[in-house]
Amino acid sequence: MIKKLSLLFLILIIVGCKNTASFDVQTRKSSDGFTTVKTIKFTDDLVTVVKKLEAKPLDLAEHVVFPMSVMYNDPYLIISDLNADSLIHVVNASDKKYVKSLGVKGFGPNEIMTASKALSLNSSNPGYVWSYDLQQRRFSKFDLSKNNVSGLAEKQYTFREGDFTSFRVGWSNRSTLIGLTVDGLSRFTEYDTLGNELKRYGDYDEPLSQKYPKGVWAQFYQGLLRANSENTLFAHSSIYIDQLELLNIDDNEIIEIVGPLDIEPRFEVARVQGSNVLAIDPKETHHGYMDVYVGEQFVYGLFSGKKWDGNPNGKELCNEIYVFNKEGYVVEKLVLDQLIRSITVDEKNGYIYGVSASELPDIVQFEYKYGDA
Repeated sequence: MIKKLSLLFLILIIVGCKNTASFDVQTRKSSDGFTTVKTIKFTDDLVTVVKKLEAKPLDLAEHVVFPMSVMYNDPYLIISDLNADSLIHVVNASDKKYVKSLGVKGFGPNEIMTASKALSLNSSNPGYVWSYDLQQRRFSKFDLSKNNVSGLAEKQYTFREGDFTSFRVGWSNRSTLIGLTVDGLSRFTEYDTLGNELKRYGDYDEPLSQKYPKGVWAQFYQGLLRANSENTLFAHSSIYIDQLELLNIDDNEIIEIVGPLDIEPRFEVARVQGSNVLAIDPKETHHGYMDVYVGEQFVYGLFSGKKWDGNPNGKELCNEIYVFNKEGYVVEKLVLDQLIRSITVDEKNGYIYGVSASELPDIVQFEYKYGDA
């Protein structure tokens, strides 16, 4: 029986996309000497399975003001809020009942000023959620259980200004931190809990990277950082281009997924207060992957592919999810009946959750399991 199920699963993966020989694949060694960068390009014509999913609202408008991201951590949904006094909400995923709020806004001890899309988990402490406050360079730990009712962080790491240069950060499985640096000198950087740099992974050794300052290059690739439950596989989703990067810290390998558009955005370099900054016209740029989730079997990229329509939040509006296997090949495309700005996935029970981009703030649920008709 086990052999039959394994065979069926293999068939489903093969059917989900065309022969991998159809993909444009290139591999090179990074200039660091140990990181392998494998680039896989795809277009929509290589996606043979397209599914439509219907949203079911969870009716959380009473609790959330401007939800930015949602994260599933069994049995909880953890929601970051941009404008609420309490910046993090905890909801029971089983009965959809509100549990409590976390994240007291402020500059005092154990307080944070923002959670935005910077929530992460630590496999060593499954009952907690971490939030990175870039404004204060604080990495804060919050207790998800009902015991903590104050909303304050239980523990905080505060990094030295000027030394710690990551705008996203999350835990690895070896009690170190993985971040995305603002200097653009590497794709990923590993730190200790004091913020000291330990190791850099990969580079952007491309024709365009030689033309522009490294700091601008980092802004060009800016996006979100997510990790799998074991904190061994990290995904970086780029907002301004249709690219995902998957870093396996155990294998020193980066898989760069490019598609489905592969359109080079138009941008210039401007000087602001003595610094080089990215000057990009969002009305002329197709936005890329606005969020990503790393599951046990698959990677889910929330894709926009749209130009800015004038709406202040327009660049975040997405209704497509590309599903990739861990080797970086696309296997399915999901088309949602509602626009969302963030995703998380409960693979075990077969649900995708998203932050609704409608005028009424809410979290929506989609039923989904890979291989279902």
